[in-house]
Amino acid sequence: MFAAGKVAVVVTKEDDLTEQVIRKLFELGVKYIATRSVSTDHIDIDAAAEMKIKIAAVPAHLLKTKTMNEISATLAEQTIINLDAWQGKSCLGNACVCSRSCDRSPVDFLNPVPAKHEH
Repeated sequence: MFAAGKVAVVVTKEDDLTEQVIRKLFELGVKYIATRSVSTDHIDIDAAAEMKIKIAAVPAHLLKTKTMNEISATLAEQTIINLDAWQGKSCLGNACVCSRSCDRSPVDFLNPVPAKHEH
């Protein structure tokens, strides 16, 4: 399986991350799931929380002013920003899907906000 040995995986809204899939990712050592979408309906968030897997999505407000041609690049860029924030143990702001989101403001990488809880 591709996720073996990985700490993070990137998924799309077409990927169905059921409890069974989340459990398998956990067993393989995955700690982070970054979705290249605004919605997390395709991810069993409760199962991820139970296994302490962190989830990040793309904040909807980032796409509101984008053209159809810009949306794909924005999704990719925000996914990379989320992964970088996790690596730096910074708060993901609006991208954070965890139930204890420490801050609901956009991530500013020039002045990162330290996480108020484990990310």
